[in-house]
Amino acid sequence: MQMAHLSKQEPASLTDLTTQVEALCGWSHDSFSVAVEALILNKDSKLLLLERGSLARDENGKLEGVGGRVEAESLRLELLREVNEEIGADIVLDNVRFVELKNDVIADSGKRWVIASFICELKAGEPRVCEPGKVDAIHWVDYQEVEQNRLTSSCVQSVKSLREFLTGTRN
Repeated sequence: MQMAHLSKQEPASLTDLTTQVEALCGWSHDSFSVAVEALILNKDSKLLLLERGSLARDENGKLEGVGGRVEAESLRLELLREVNEEIGADIVLDNVRFVELKNDVIADSGKRWVIASFICELKAGEPRVCEPGKVDAIHWVDYQEVEQNRLTSSCVQSVKSLREFLTGTRN
């Protein structure tokens, strides 16, 4: 897989994101899919990661943030929808902050993804697996010590960006 950082500016909408990607990558709007990703921290600064199950499209057994394909114009509303679908409707997030826009090209299929990543804090609720088979387990990990070989290709970049964002070393 090939990962590339695109922008640290939050797109105002799906339309805005598509325009940015067309300008930065030269990709037409129908040549890529868009996803959102939540990097959720608990009160102990542990990062919530989902273990991809056997029904996931790829990277089975790898860890990633909460998220999925964008189906509507508002990226932040789509982020909340994905969180509710994947880890529970009772989850309440606080301090949602945009981290980056990145692209990922899956080598085997050539499928292009653009991912909008956000950092969030868990305010209330108990995360649980709501999509068995697609997700095998929920893990709380130390984001400073998580092993890269356990992460999906896009999550490797996400954890790196999370560290930079939280330590203030972000360019």
